[in-house]
Amino acid sequence: MLTITHDAQSLLKHILTRQDVPAHLAPRFVLEDEQLKLVLDQIHDEDRVFEFDGRPVLVLDEEVAYLLSDRTLITRRTEHGTEIALEEMEEGFGLE
Repeated sequence: MLTITHDAQSLLKHILTRQDVPAHLAPRFVLEDEQLKLVLDQIHDEDRVFEFDGRPVLVLDEEVAYLLSDRTLITRRTEHGTEIALEEMEEGFGLE
């Protein structure tokens, strides 16, 4: 399952609050032309909903949730400010 860092959840909530986005809408990753895009969409009953302080901050459908199961949503500082980014989880190691 996708992991979302505390900082990423907080930034998403801040953006949604600042832009006065209604609580029945949330960012959603969608697969379009084999590319992931983040769009604002309605929350559906079958969605995987990520909440922060009681506010939905991200929703995923089943297919995208599966595709992102080995990823972490993080924040990253750039020359343009703080942005949201997907980071692939590093493989761990096993003990034999």
